[in-house]
Amino acid sequence: MGDLTNHEKAAAFLDQIGDPIVKNLLQYLYQRLWLSDAVPEGDFDLLYFFQIMEEVMQDREGLIKALRGEYEEGRAGLGE
Repeated sequence: MGDLTNHEKAAAFLDQIGDPIVKNLLQYLYQRLWLSDAVPEGDFDLLYFFQIMEEVMQDREGLIKALRGEYEEGRAGLGE
């Protein structure tokens, strides 16, 4: 089992997010990390996770497409 890294920096990053929807979603994801039975095999950088997830959540149009099953561009070879 790995370590949760950059926890304090991630908390500071979360505090500075101005979009209340994104902030609430990240707080929900954080809670799920602790409630989940799944654990990372290696270290897990919480700050990096928050930064990437914030970018994804800010792209409302992309999220809507993804939730509808319509998002195809930028897959970067995943699933191929």
